[in-house]
Amino acid sequence: MTYQSPFAGEIEINTPKEACHVVRHLCDCYCKKDGISRFHCPYVDAKKCAEFKDKIVADFSKKK
Repeated sequence: MTYQSPFAGEIEINTPKEACHVVRHLCDCYCKKDGISRFHCPYVDAKKCAEFKDKIVADFSKKK
């Protein structure tokens, strides 16, 4: 499945293992913000990322 994040761009996720990696490492590996701003998001940005992660979790928690 292809996901579109406002801060990480387009991410292709095909397995629950990949989904877990993306959710756990979104800030470290995928965020395209610069420097420290990727780890200290204002509320609106953090909310968008949380919604993005929640969508991935919901989609892949159904798959076995």
